[in-house]
Amino acid sequence: YIPGAAVLTYPASPPPPSAPNRRRATTMGGTVIIIHPNWRHALVRAKVDKSGLSIISKVTFKISSSLANTPPQLFEIIGAYIPPRASNTSGPCTIHQRLQQYLTSSSSDRFSSITPRAYGQTVVQKWCLRAQSQGRFVGITGDLNGTADLGASNSIRDWLSTLHVRAPLSEQLLPQHEYFTFFNGATGVSRIDHVLHSPPP
Repeated sequence: YIPGAAVLTYPASPPPPSAPNRRRATTMGGTVIIIHPNWRHALVRAKVDKSGLSIISKVTFKISSSLANTPPQLFEIIGAYIPPRASNTSGPCTIHQRLQQYLTSSSSDRFSSITPRAYGQTVVQKWCLRAQSQGRFVGITGDLNGTADLGASNSIRDWLSTLHVRAPLSEQLLPQHEYFTFFNGATGVSRIDHVLHSPPP
């Protein structure tokens, strides 16, 4: 807890009462956004995706410009959990399967025929490119279940190129020093968490 911080909570909607393992399913999903007291005054708005699982969130801030006769600047921070590709171990309580149920029942043709992973990428891409088209700086952070490393089988480099964002941890830090964000005991396994940003406006 940080005294004076803004705390925004977006829990996942509960599954239907008849859903199997309903108690376990209610622990999946949801987003908590903690905004430092120094940035609380700059908060304009926040939103989450429409799946009911709150796996993608966006916070918009407004800051005064240090340049004379320049209006305040808006920028956005997107937090995302992008589901992995489907596997045989995706049980009914997983975010992947709950999101698949939402997409299957969606009245929107745009969503009814895509995968949970594609849904997550689509929402992030829409928010990111819209903000950039309005001249806003965009930061993206979260678990994208992919890597920006060259030659990786789960590479998301093409997607990041579409978003027009940079991946400084992979592009600048990794060539100098190998790092990991996921460990099996003391052994580094992967780098699936990201801090991405668009070019400054």
